[in-house]
Amino acid sequence: MPSQRIKQINELIKEELGSIINREIEFSSGSLVTITKVETSPDLKHANISISILPFSQSYQAKQEIERERGNIQKLLGMRLKIKFIPKIHFRLDESEEKAGHITSLLDTIKK
Repeated sequence: MPSQRIKQINELIKEELGSIINREIEFSSGSLVTITKVETSPDLKHANISISILPFSQSYQAKQEIERERGNIQKLLGMRLKIKFIPKIHFRLDESEEKAGHITSLLDTIKK
């Protein structure tokens, strides 16, 4: 279980990354990217960032664009956070929205 400090840092990173991604990065596909979860390691050296991308059909392309901009995102995050160590960020796709939509459509099919 993460400490209270790690939880606060996770929330701070989530807010700042959300702001950076929505204001600083222009997606060619017009996708909407949302930070869903941040998990920082106890030593603050790494942070796994879960992202949700809508529409899901554009998720691969949008994730590639984020990966290309990762260095710039890391730099901007470092300028905004006032902590001793800035964790190295790693992005991963959060597919829970897509799975929930699939389950809903299956349940609708069963009802009919």
